[in-house]
Amino acid sequence: MVHILRSLIFTCLLGLLGVAQAVNLPAPGTKVEGSVQVGIYAVPLPEGPWTVLEATNKNESRKMDTKKSLTGHLGVLSVVLAQSGAQKSGQTGLRGFIIINANANYEPENYSDSRHRHDENLQYMKEEFYTSCSARGKHSHMAVGPHFLCSKECGGLVKKYLKENNLSHPHSPLVDVAFMFAKHGGFLMVQYLFNPEFDGVTLDPMDAKSGKWNPEDRDELDGIQKAYLDHWSAWAEQVKAKLLEVVG
Repeated sequence: MVHILRSLIFTCLLGLLGVAQAVNLPAPGTKVEGSVQVGIYAVPLPEGPWTVLEATNKNESRKMDTKKSLTGHLGVLSVVLAQSGAQKSGQTGLRGFIIINANANYEPENYSDSRHRHDENLQYMKEEFYTSCSARGKHSHMAVGPHFLCSKECGGLVKKYLKENNLSHPHSPLVDVAFMFAKHGGFLMVQYLFNPEFDGVTLDPMDAKSGKWNPEDRDELDGIQKAYLDHWSAWAEQVKAKLLEVVG
């Protein structure tokens, strides 16, 4: 009996140690460049230093990919980053935010679909694809679309960051370059949100809301808006290749 108890205790300690080693998160308030470690994933970052606003490891209720379609609790790592700097106008402005979510532990019966539902009618570019690590044939996806900031976004972190850094709220919709990688045992979701006003570009909110970003209607966009969205679509393809290496 004693040997059994010792064995159980030793197994539990190993399990806890394994979880501690797997959960690798940056400390809030720190600045990171090049990439940020979120669990087992080294997520690539756009150039320059990014400030970590939040890094959490918490359980979420998710639909599990089982024959009985059960709902279970999944350990989810979440990291939110932001960057500001000198705009083309010379004033300090918001460059953007990055929101990353990933599974904390290996979940053999789970692939988890994206919580960030995008209106396909508003997307400028979208692509579905499969990878060698796809979970039970579930596809991954990439999309470029509009994103409208709200004061409660990420639990109010966005509003707080803008206020603490004396940054104005963008009038243009942000460009949302979003990735969702479904893999056996987990998932990785990354949203890169860029402020066009930082680059001296104004995107018409009504064009974004009315669906003019959609491939069928994008010819109605002016040349500046279209060129700017083409730029981020090309950038998305480059980052997709990097993320595929990260996902493995």
